[in-house]
Amino acid sequence: MDLTAVMLSCPRFRRVAERLRYKSLDIFLVNRGLGKRYCSLIYRSLMGRPQRLTYCQALRLHFPQYTTELTLGDLNLRRRMEDIVSRLENVQHLTIDGRISSRVLDDLPSKISKYMPQLKTIDLFGCAENLDIIELVEGLNLPMLESFRMHGSFNGENGNPRSADKNKLGIASVTSLYIEKYIQGPEPLTSLIQWPRALEKLCLRPQNTPYHRFFKMITMVLLPYKETLRHLEIGPLNVLVPGSIFQACFFSNLDYLEFEMDSLICTPEVAARELFSGSLKTLAIDFRNGDLRQLYATSREDVKTGIKWWEEFLQEMSQLPNLQTARREIVFKNVGRERDLILRSSWEDVAPWARTMDKICEDFKSQAEEFGVTLSYELGVTLSYELEI
Repeated sequence: MDLTAVMLSCPRFRRVAERLRYKSLDIFLVNRGLGKRYCSLIYRSLMGRPQRLTYCQALRLHFPQYTTELTLGDLNLRRRMEDIVSRLENVQHLTIDGRISSRVLDDLPSKISKYMPQLKTIDLFGCAENLDIIELVEGLNLPMLESFRMHGSFNGENGNPRSADKNKLGIASVTSLYIEKYIQGPEPLTSLIQWPRALEKLCLRPQNTPYHRFFKMITMVLLPYKETLRHLEIGPLNVLVPGSIFQACFFSNLDYLEFEMDSLICTPEVAARELFSGSLKTLAIDFRNGDLRQLYATSREDVKTGIKWWEEFLQEMSQLPNLQTARREIVFKNVGRERDLILRSSWEDVAPWARTMDKICEDFKSQAEEFGVTLSYELGVTLSYELEI
């Protein structure tokens, strides 16, 4: 529906359409070409009718990637856009997209806290590597903030990783954290995770993580939330110590845990004890970037080893005392992602029968049921050829 047309053509519906039209705003801080014209129009539209500013509940700020010094026009645009933002006191959802530095917006955390006291979610996207995430942790003061998401490399302009002031940790009202891509060094990552007062959900996907003992580190970092954490997702980890695994048994209310197949490099006994001896109900294994060696591999011996590992894992799970009182579930995600076609040549002389990934997972599902475990799977991108086992 064209709300602008409704506003212009029907005075009776103007008030309703106007509220819907300005419920969500996109502001492009670009003083060039069409961006300059758009900013001029949005400025006149909002400042000409200040009541429209009170309708906005979702704001998206698009920052340009400045490669040169700011011009007088850039500074003037920033002043006009800040004049708008300073009056959007009812905004509940803020998204910042683009490269941010002190040259673009001074004292960002305190201004967000001052202008938008009702914020519930903050999303940071794009090439924001000049934004110091610790400045946000130390500077934001939003009593209603529930969710904080960041996607990018947030190292600060000086590039030196540091920890936040301890007095600023454990006080935020945030209950959900989404951290994607790499943060330089464990210090800012630890500070960001320990920023909330009672964290319930953490989705952590740090690309190129250089922390050799990541599982041990993340377990220790999350211990302050051993009674509140309910949902944890951990993305790809490049370097792991064999035998290490996330110790889910320490968290009394953890319901859901997800990590990638490559992170599961311990014995079945250790995995069952550390993962399912506590409150964990659902374990999700993502095969998106893994080599799927636990379900199929490039030789018959590797396949037998993988199948045997899962059989022993299920057996170890069935012997846990708490498994009798609560149903447990294992979810395989993206198990059907297509591999290089060269893989087929290594299977042609492996075994006399063929079995697709769907059949493999169905076999595991039947075995899991025998041990009182619910197993489900998502094929994702299905294979274009059959695997011979």
